[in-house]
Amino acid sequence: MIDVDVWSTTLDVCDASFTEALTFLSQDEQLRANRFRDLSQRQRWAASRSYLRHVLSQYVDEPPDAIRFDYGTFGKPVLASHPAVHFSLSHAGELAVAAVTTIGPVGVDVEPLRSFPQLAGMMSLSMTASERAVLDQCSEEERATWFLHGWTRKEAVLKAIGEGLSGKLLNIEVSLDPSDPRLVAWDCHATEDWVIRQINPCAGYIGAVAIEVPEPLQVRIVHRPTHGVVQLSRIRRTPRPT
Repeated sequence: MIDVDVWSTTLDVCDASFTEALTFLSQDEQLRANRFRDLSQRQRWAASRSYLRHVLSQYVDEPPDAIRFDYGTFGKPVLASHPAVHFSLSHAGELAVAAVTTIGPVGVDVEPLRSFPQLAGMMSLSMTASERAVLDQCSEEERATWFLHGWTRKEAVLKAIGEGLSGKLLNIEVSLDPSDPRLVAWDCHATEDWVIRQINPCAGYIGAVAIEVPEPLQVRIVHRPTHGVVQLSRIRRTPRPT
């Protein structure tokens, strides 16, 4: 049995929390945060990145502001000084989710449940012909939800390999059934090396965690929610997971 810790929190986007969040970020992270023109996006990005630092500090025994990220070709952050710790971050709306494991590269994606006025166009850009056929048979009420299950599963896989949306969504085929999260094919070839797990971090959101497991191992998702709005100065005192 291998574990993937999934941390989640509601982001505080007030001016005071934004100022506090910036104190934990590196200079390049601060510059990136300030590139967001929309104030709420700027605040949430900074808060989610600070939250990630506080979570990771419990695995590497370093203060949150001392953690140094290196970046892959497509911008995925990694801990070069702690190569055994793998992580992924996703934030949407007021929710941030971080996945951490020592097994191998991991990806997480979360989305709020919602309707899509231009769903047909999004389907053509991100879903394979087989996936579109499944969605076409869904009722109007469930089509958007099944689409989001597919989207988060694909995005989690791409984030695990460090490509994110720069990867080719149409090269990956997944099950869209909410009760059957799995990777069906990659570049038209069947694959059994990936484990996908559905997560429901809080009401109104769905998500997925993906991890490559070349051996037939069971993967357990361990939920570690931070209840309420994250208090960055307090999470440092949370006991380290064992």
